[in-house]
This record gives sequence, structure tokens and C-alpha cells, in this order.
Amino acid sequence: SSLIAPSKVSFGYTDNVIELANIKPGCEYNKNKNTLDFGLLSKNAGHVELCIYKKPHFAEDKKNYKEVTQIPLEKLGDKWVASLPKDVLKEKGIDIDKDAVFYGYRVWGKEGSNWEYNENWTPGSDAGFKSHVDDKGNRFNPNKLLTDPEATEISHDPITIGVNEDGYLYATGDRTYKVDTAPFAPKSIFVMPKEENLKEIAPKPSRPLTSDAVYETHLKGLTASHTKETLVKLYKSFIPEYKGKPEEQQIKDMITKIQSPVEKGGWDNKYAGTYKGASFMPLYIKLMGQTAIEFLPMQEFQNSEKDNFWKNYWGYMTLSYKAPERNYAFDKAPGGPTREFKEMVNEFHKQDIKICMDVVYNHTAESDCYKNTDPNNPDRVDINKTNLLNLRGIDNTSYYETSADKKHYYDSNGCGANLNAANPIAQQLTTDTLKYWKDEMRVDSLRFDLAPVLGNTRSTEHGFYFDATHKDSLLQKIENLGVRSKTCGQGVDLIAEPWGCGDGTYQVGNFSSNYAEWNGPVRDTLRKSINKVGVEDISPLDLIRVFSGSYDTFKGKNPRSVNFIDCHDGYTMHDLFAYDKRRTTEQGSEGGTDDACNISWSQGGDVNLRKQAVRTAQTMLAVSAGTPMIQGGDERYRTTLGNNNTWNIDSALNYIDWGNPVQQAEVNKLREAGKLKFSDRCEKRDEDKTHQMTEHEKEELTLFTSRLFNFRKEHPSLRPYKYFGGKDHNNINGKDITWLDGDAKEIDGSQKDGRSYLNNPQNAITAFKIDSTEFRDSVTSKNDPATSIYVAYNKGSGAFNVKLPEHQLPNKQWYLVADTSCGPNELLKHDNIKKSGEEVPVTGDRIICNSRSAVILIEKDKVS
Repeated sequence: SSLIAPSKVSFGYTDNVIELANIKPGCEYNKNKNTLDFGLLSKNAGHVELCIYKKPHFAEDKKNYKEVTQIPLEKLGDKWVASLPKDVLKEKGIDIDKDAVFYGYRVWGKEGSNWEYNENWTPGSDAGFKSHVDDKGNRFNPNKLLTDPEATEISHDPITIGVNEDGYLYATGDRTYKVDTAPFAPKSIFVMPKEENLKEIAPKPSRPLTSDAVYETHLKGLTASHTKETLVKLYKSFIPEYKGKPEEQQIKDMITKIQSPVEKGGWDNKYAGTYKGASFMPLYIKLMGQTAIEFLPMQEFQNSEKDNFWKNYWGYMTLSYKAPERNYAFDKAPGGPTREFKEMVNEFHKQDIKICMDVVYNHTAESDCYKNTDPNNPDRVDINKTNLLNLRGIDNTSYYETSADKKHYYDSNGCGANLNAANPIAQQLTTDTLKYWKDEMRVDSLRFDLAPVLGNTRSTEHGFYFDATHKDSLLQKIENLGVRSKTCGQGVDLIAEPWGCGDGTYQVGNFSSNYAEWNGPVRDTLRKSINKVGVEDISPLDLIRVFSGSYDTFKGKNPRSVNFIDCHDGYTMHDLFAYDKRRTTEQGSEGGTDDACNISWSQGGDVNLRKQAVRTAQTMLAVSAGTPMIQGGDERYRTTLGNNNTWNIDSALNYIDWGNPVQQAEVNKLREAGKLKFSDRCEKRDEDKTHQMTEHEKEELTLFTSRLFNFRKEHPSLRPYKYFGGKDHNNINGKDITWLDGDAKEIDGSQKDGRSYLNNPQNAITAFKIDSTEFRDSVTSKNDPATSIYVAYNKGSGAFNVKLPEHQLPNKQWYLVADTSCGPNELLKHDNIKKSGEEVPVTGDRIICNSRSAVILIEKDKVS
């Protein structure tokens, strides 16, 4: 029997419309009926055909590459479905118990659309064609084979070396619209689900986002420069720190695992830059005091080009929303990326580390119309020429926001056509795929790139209007995934990047209380306070807003601020304090934040001041309410040589440097090849004295970062799940937080001098004391081990002898934990920070807080 839609011929399964209506978008095996069910959402399609293949592309025989079968789908409302019996597929040479199924769709419009169905059509012909785009915005083209938007894997990238290296072939327009892309286009993949091959499925972490510290990194860049030797060296460096503690044995066990034969789970240098490689890093993240790792996009995107200096390294151009990025997998066979991703997640969960995914739903890899090259046409784009990879060819106006003439697109993201966030079909695609990552792939947190686009509530009127709390807003429907409690529990953390591109897209503080938000004002305030002394006016009140979790911005009861000073999109933390001007073009990229908005400074070429600035920045993040985030490699003075927009560079320049000499050799090769046109030295007054951070200096900072964020982890009073109230709630040790000047006088603004101090940028000292007796861990219910924590920050140009607050409990003493300054501190013996239990007692009531640095002290029982 031939394969056609089950409503036309019964295969002993059913042609029952009710059962067909239960088929979900995507491709699933129905074990009760032994069928493979396909579903596709399209309101405006007039005819859809499913094409099934044995191989993903034509390999070396383009002429003879054909589908195994081509099946018309049945339309049920806005859904197109087919249900294919397993035994019939086997007759066609595909045993789904053993073989992967490669498939794609050809889609035509309705009668009167730009491309009607014509039974005389053959691949590469234009039978039924009327126009590239019609007045209703339809852009159907059956010559462009389309991937399933809800496929769980994609076979390869549209541009893949040895398959197809001409991206223009996917475009409409007079030159390429008749090109049949089926022989080389990516195929959706179905692989029969198998039993989980995990010895132990670790529980997902349950703590609230406010108790997390986030390590933002690139999946490939995290381990791309690792070798067995660098991994072993990395873990061995922690043994002295954890001598005699449970972690010591964990570290030794990890070293044993790394050195084991590959077949017994050991490290293979081929794992570098893959999900498999990342699976060796959870213990390191834990030792660093980080509790969540936020990966840049891991949904399938185009990144298989030849030129490693001009490819989509970051991944913010999604091709397929359910599919894990295949190039990140060591096992690239069908099913391999999914299996390897799950194994990686499980390894992080074993160390109680959350997996946060950066997801890009505001636009897709199909982008916008091509630029217009006709000098006689005033339109900046060629409305006839666009790429068709999936959504646009399936139902352009349902998935993308078009203009009033239906032939142009709204772009509020700066990268391409907006997702039509107010359309029910686009909304279902979003929520379906997010639910898959949360439940099936066991991801803990989701960070939404350019999230205001998802709050656009205009579907038919066109344009941009943000309303995060509207009942029909996509942002509201995402909340239905099940949001984690503010105290603890299961669910997903939602994080918004609260800005976009264009009018109305800057929405910091305007998301619902279920979304945390990247806090741009915190970033800018901290940069100015460290880098622009005497240039930018930063008052104690500005800094109090940072330390307190930005209540004035976010309101409500619970801190929602994700506090950061650097991220992937800009300078590394080292470069922020090492360059006056960006070196983006010189280092092989383009664009990026301009120098005025970078708020960077080379510290006048003083290397010690650079190191101090990094320590101070990390400390400010660690002691502020909300969720701190650092960028991967910040703990090792990672540098991209002044490039603040490295989106396109897939090379050693962009990977975390783990002390692998080969990596520096690779950077030198890039320079010799002319890829890097600027010397690898930071700006300084004495241009003859260059300085790169040594491996010893990197290890020193790694230890500082580890101790700092482990200190935060040990003290729940530094990670409150409710805003400070400035009140004494238990009548034990004063207010939950007390804001102080350098003489330990309270500056709450209730008195004239307090108000004057708060708003005066000339006042260098901002300090606070937290009554730690009011706080306990929301997951473990453990009390804070200190009775008080004191922090003082001096943004001024001179040292200040700050007075410590008086004790309100008997037999107490202040102990110095950290001093971020580069000046000598005899108490700390040049450590800058002490580990838990080794804090240094302070005998007097004052302590020096040096210029542009911070000190941390805790209150404990007095030394007898």
C-alpha cells in the first residue's frame, strides 16, 4: 500500500477525526497504535506534504537523492496531521526501531495566495506560482523544503561544508525561487525514544533564584581549550583549599575519573567544547561558589561555516526551538545530541547546580528581507527576497509580525523580523518548546533574550506595544509553565533581558513579579563608581539601590534583580578595567557598544589597580541583594584583547584560557595570519612595559572568587528572598539592614544630615550592617553562622579609616573577611580574602578602607 493521509485510507489504525485531532505538533511515536504521528501548525497553508528520507542529504549523488515517500497531510483547523503505521514505514525501508527518520515539509498556500497547489508541480518548477509575497503576507514556496518547528533534532546546518555552502539558495526572489533545496536542506529527525541510560537521575535543585550565583558561559568556550592535563591541574589546585573537608575526596575522585580510560568514563581530548566535555565541569562550578551555570544559546543554530572568524559563535539566531545544537555534541549521530545533553544536565544536578538556558524567541535565523541592491528602488529591503527554512514558509504572518502592507517586517530586536508574539500559533510554538526543555531535558532556568519583544500584544494592529501582564501576552502564557516559588521548590526560574531595539523596548522593572530581570542600571552604576571617580556623580543613595536589590526599580516583596557588571555582550571583566577604547574591529568583529557607553578605564596602566578593580567588582556583586552573575573566565582574568562584541569569533581568542600553552599558540597564529591587527597588550601610560596576567595571578584570582562566592553561599543574610525593610523584626540585633557612613552613623534619610549624605556624590563611603540573626536558608532552614555582616565600600581617591558599628550583643567581636584593595593588609597577610573559619579578629573599632575598594567583616563570638 502507498503512504497517504490516514483519512484517505485506513491502515488498520484509524481514520477517526477525533483521534487525529489529538496529534500534537512535532513528531511522536504512538506506542498504543504503533504509528508515527506528525503535526504541523499553519492557519494559512492550503496544502502540506510530508517528505521522508533515508539520509539527511544527497552526499555525493545529488541527482538520485529523493524522498522515500511524499505524503499529503490532513487539515484539522489550524493543524495539519498524518499518522503513519510502523509496519508500512518498514515496507519503505525504514525500521523506526533501528533507523532514524529524516523528514521535512513542502507547503503551498490556499487558492488565491502567492503559490497555489498545482498537481503538475515538480521539484524545481514554478507551477502554481503567482508572486513571492502577496497582499496577505503569504510567502509559500514548495521548492524550499522546511524543517519541523518542533523537531527534537536537526540533521545539519543550512550552510554545511561539503553539503551546501551557498546560503542564498534558501531565498525566494527571481534568481533562486525555483531552486529545490531538498537535496541539501536540513532535515528534521525522529529517533525512537529509549530508556534513560543514566545510572542515577539526580534531583533538580530547589532553591530560589535569589540564593543562586550565576556563571554565564558559552558551551563550547567553557572547555574548548581543556586537555586532560589542564583539567587535572585545575582540580588539583583546589586540594589545599579543601584539605580535610568532604570536598577533598570529591576532588580526588574527579581527578581519578579524568585520568581513567575513556571507555570507563575518563576524559578524551576530543570532548573539548562539547556537552560531554562540559560534564566534567560541575564540580569546578560548585567549588567556585557558583550555584547555576547559564549557557549561551544551545538550541540549534547556524554555525558550520568555513571561516572561524566570521560565524555565529554566540548562537543568537535560532534554527529550531526543540533541537539541541548538534555541533556541541561529541556524539553527532541521530539521537546523540539529545542523549549527551541530558547526561550533561544530570552531572550538574548531581552537584546541585542549576542549568540555565539562554533562549532566543524574539527572532529566528530566517531574519528579515534581504537588503535592496537596486539603486532606483527607494525601499531599503527587497520584499521579494527572504530565506525560507521553516516558519516563514509554513505560515509567514502567523509566526512573524508583518507591517500593515504585509510585505515588510517589524524589527524590535535588531537582528530580524519579530516573532509574532501575540499570535496564538506562535505562542503555542513557544510554550510547547519551552515545556520540552523544562520537563524532558530537565532545564532549571530560562533567560529570555530581548524579552520585551515577547510582551508585544499587537497582533492585528501592527507595531509595538509592551504589556507584560495582559492576559493574552506570551509572557503571561510562559508563566503557566510553572514558576519556582520565591522561597524554594520545583518549577522554572524565568529571567528577562528587559530591553530590545527601538521605541518602547526598554522595559527594566516592568515585567511581572514572576520574572527576574538583568539589571542594566546596576551594571552602569558599578562601572561608574569604579572607573569614573570624579568624572561621574555616583552618590551613596545610588550605591544603596544596588546593595538593596533595586527595590525602587522592581517594587513588590521579592528581589528580582540579576546583578552583573559584565556579560557575554561586551567586555570581559578584565578588559572592562584594562581598556580605554574598544578593539572590536582590530580583533576581527564589528559593532558592539560604543566607547562612551562602555564606561571602561585602563586604570592608567597600573596592573595592580586592574586586579583590585576586578576583586572590588566581584565583591559588590556578591554582597548585593538579588542574584549575582559573572562571566565565565572572569575568575581567570579572561581577555578578548579589547574586543567587546565577539559574537562571530569561534577561536582560541574567545575560549576560556585554562593554562593550555596551545591556546596562546593559536592566538599567535591568528595574529600572524592578520586576523588580529592590534597587539595583545592593554592600554597603559608606559607603552614599553606590557603585562599579561601570569598563571599564578590567574590562580590567585580563582581562589579569591571561590572564597568570595562560597562566603555568600554560607550566609543567607546576603541572599534574602524578601527585600530588606530597614526594621528590627526580632528585637535581637538591630534592624535587618542599617545604612552607615564612614563614622558608623546611620544615614536613613530621616534627618537632614542623613538626607544630605545620601544624595551627595562627594561622600566616598557607603557602608551597611546586616543583622544576620533575622535570616535563615530558605531550603535548609539553617541560621546564618554570623550575628552580623558589615560591608564598607570606598569609591573615593583616598583611604578612609572607617568606624565599625557598636555591638548590640554581648561578647562579640568583628572579624575581617576580605579587603579588595591592592594595598598591603597585615591582618590578611596579602590573601585579600580568608576562607571560612580563618577570619582575622579586629581589635580596635576602626579599619582602613582603601581607595576604590571594599572590606567585609563578620560579627562572631569574641576570642577568649
